[in-house]
Amino acid sequence: AFIFNIHRQGNYFHFVVDSLPRLMAVLELASEEIIILHAHQIENHVSEYFELLERTYRCQFQPFPGPSMRHIKITSPALYIDLSRRLTYSSEYHKTTWRSLERDPQLKLLGLQLSDLAPTHKTTTPFLSRKFDFPISKSWKNTVTGETYKNGTSRYQYSPSALNLVNSWGQQFAAPASLSKSPRIFVTRRPESTRKRFLANEGELRERLNGFTWVDFSDLKVIEQIGMMSHCSILIGLTGAGLANAVFMNPGGHVIELAPIGYSLPATDLIEQLCHALDLTHQRLFSSPLDTSGSTTVNVSDLVQLLE
Repeated sequence: AFIFNIHRQGNYFHFVVDSLPRLMAVLELASEEIIILHAHQIENHVSEYFELLERTYRCQFQPFPGPSMRHIKITSPALYIDLSRRLTYSSEYHKTTWRSLERDPQLKLLGLQLSDLAPTHKTTTPFLSRKFDFPISKSWKNTVTGETYKNGTSRYQYSPSALNLVNSWGQQFAAPASLSKSPRIFVTRRPESTRKRFLANEGELRERLNGFTWVDFSDLKVIEQIGMMSHCSILIGLTGAGLANAVFMNPGGHVIELAPIGYSLPATDLIEQLCHALDLTHQRLFSSPLDTSGSTTVNVSDLVQLLE
C-alpha cells in the first residue's frame, strides 16, 4: 500500500509541481500493481490526475477508509509520503530571502527602505499561526506602518529530472480536436475566482495583443489543459496556479509572469524555478498592487514591448 497525502490538499500548483512528481517516481519504480490510499475528499483536478495515472501505470487509487476514521491497520508493507515543503526547511532560508530582498525592485516601487522591514511569523494561514509555527520567517512587517507583506519565495529547489518526468508523461495526452492548439496562451482569471487576483484592464489587453488564445483553465478538464500546453510556446498570466501548467510546455518555450507589486516580498519565484528546471525562458513584469477587490493593472505597452 502507498499512503498518499491523507489530508486534503487542494492547491493546484503544489499538487502538480510537488506531489505529482513524487507520486510518479514511486509508480516508475513499482514492479507490481500497487494500491494508493488518499484523502476521502479530494479536489476535482486531483481526481482527474488520478484517473490519468491509472491509465498509464499499474495502480489503483482508493479513498482512505471512512471520512472520519483516524486509524487503520495495514498488513502489507506501506510507504507514506506527505508534502515535501513541510520537510525541507533550512535555517538559511531567511538569510537567503533577505539577500534577495535587497535586490528586489518592489522596495522602490512601494517606497520602502530595507530597514523598514522586520521578519515576522504572522500569516493568514491558520495552521501556521499556532503554537508550533515553522522555524522560518513567512512574512515581513513594516515597522513604521505595521503592514505585513507575505514572503512567498520557495524554500527548496525543484528537481529538473522530476519535472521532466511529469513533462514526458504529459506528452501522450494530445489536445482534443475541439480545442485550440494555439502557440500563444494568455491565462485569464475571473473576479469571482477563489483566490481573488484578476486583471482590471483585460479588455485593453485583448485589443492590443494579437494571436493569443485566452483560457480560464478552471473551465477545462485536466487532460485538455495538458494537451493545450504541449502546443504552447508563449504563456502569459498572473502569478498563480494556472502557470503551473508550464510544466507541460516543450523546452524553449517562454513564460511571462505578471506579478502584482507587493503580493510577495521578494517576488514569488516558484514559476521562475519551474521554468529554469524545464529549460523555459521566464520573465516577470510587475503590475499595480492588488486593490481590496483583488484587481491589478498591467502596463500594456510594457507587455507589448516585452513580447517584441
